[in-house]
Amino acid sequence: MLSVIEFMKKKSLPLLDFVSSNYKDVKLDKVLLIASQHILESQRLMFEYFIEKGLKPKNIFLIGKCYSTNRDVIKRFQKMGIYVSPKSESFDQNLSFDEQFEGYTRELLDYINKVVNLKNYDRVIILEDGGSLLSYANRILKDTRNIIGIEQTSAGYEKLKNIKLDFPVINVARSYAKLKVESPIIAKTCIERLKSSLSRLKLKPKSILIIGAGAVGNAIYEELNSNFLVKRYDLDSNLSDYKNESLKAILGEFDMIIGSTGKEIIDISLYKYLKDDAILVSVSSSDREFSAVNLRKMIDKKITCHDDLKVKSWYLLNGGFPINFDGAEDSASSEKIQITLALLFASLCLAVKQNYRKGLIDLEKNTQNQIIDEFGKL
Repeated sequence: MLSVIEFMKKKSLPLLDFVSSNYKDVKLDKVLLIASQHILESQRLMFEYFIEKGLKPKNIFLIGKCYSTNRDVIKRFQKMGIYVSPKSESFDQNLSFDEQFEGYTRELLDYINKVVNLKNYDRVIILEDGGSLLSYANRILKDTRNIIGIEQTSAGYEKLKNIKLDFPVINVARSYAKLKVESPIIAKTCIERLKSSLSRLKLKPKSILIIGAGAVGNAIYEELNSNFLVKRYDLDSNLSDYKNESLKAILGEFDMIIGSTGKEIIDISLYKYLKDDAILVSVSSSDREFSAVNLRKMIDKKITCHDDLKVKSWYLLNGGFPINFDGAEDSASSEKIQITLALLFASLCLAVKQNYRKGLIDLEKNTQNQIIDEFGKL
């Protein structure tokens, strides 16, 4: 009879097969995994690979984010025997998401700390998307000798880089493999979802301002520049089309603002400088870019995190959350996004195999190059 995992597994991912074969000697049977991840089908497939390496489903604790969680995929994770935080779908339109999620991750870690003896495991690995779990673990966990973290987002890296960490954290977020290869994939997915939203709302912007010309912002610029008037605004003048102008001085020139900084770029004091019918689109993390909670508070009806909103004279797409997450089972296809999954899988194997110093650790270049080369062959 097939196991639950064998029954549910519909397909393999060649790049994850490659990583698995590269770490044949790695076993995860004595690992506890605490993860903050998108609860999407591509991530579920990645967890199957972890389990095939020996990770026991009962030793996995997972929390998702409302804007990148699919309810059907939650059920699949639960059928696999994995604990999924009941707060993974929670959303309060009158609170900033970061404020909500900080509380949810603390609740999860406090719960784990009560029901599990962390000393019983060779490794306690915290697989993180955003830095909340890792920063709180660094505060409350007293014996950190068997703990190692993996951070996959730039926003999480920014949260952790100035903290004195009591355990190692593998920095996938700023690896050149992720920035170079993943960013164009994310950009294309964002643009596909954006075009769909604009068509549905019958909006036809002509001028676009991209705030934040990092890896994703610049990839979006390259995709849009041939069909729209597109400008980039960045605090780094080498990346910006503007050198001395303030943001408020130029906001009113554009039909659409795309936020790609991972930070709050337009707060309540800057709304008055926006053009009438301005369209606000986030392509980063959470709902920070436009201080979206302040706009949602102006709505007098109950909404979901994926609603497109007309607030006063402006449009806030996808509730202020990243446009590439719309509640579907996947943001990008697992075949396309498997390079990110492979980097995380390799990092998990290295976390078991290697002994690292405390603090942020760059993902090994050889590992990155192997994955990039193999991805190029597919």
